[in-house]
Amino acid sequence: MVSEPMSVFLRTPLADQVQYIMDLVVLGRKVRPVKMRQPLAEACVYCWNPYVVKHWAKDVREELNVKSLTVVDWRDLCNKPRFSTPSEVVFDTNLTPELIAEGEQRQQEREKRRGRSLLETLDNSPDKR
Repeated sequence: MVSEPMSVFLRTPLADQVQYIMDLVVLGRKVRPVKMRQPLAEACVYCWNPYVVKHWAKDVREELNVKSLTVVDWRDLCNKPRFSTPSEVVFDTNLTPELIAEGEQRQQEREKRRGRSLLETLDNSPDKR
């Protein structure tokens, strides 16, 4: 027998799942306490549809730039009425030396790309032709 939350996941149309995940990512980006370029160790998502979030966890981790994702079902914590959107995203903001180094490396790569594109723009300017 399939549990009630799992059966909800199985009946949820793909478009609704994707919209749910998009809403979750937008919410996560709004409450993220540091710049997106800085990877974080973990995000914890409190939601009413944990199976959808777990199914799309890899995409959520990439979009929120976190190494791990913990999904908590609100029903396990309280008897509040059910909502259709994610309720809360909490980030672990403890930065290890490895996370800081990865963030600095991404910043350097971004600056290199920006510098190359600026040079390419200057090299292709009408004055140079």
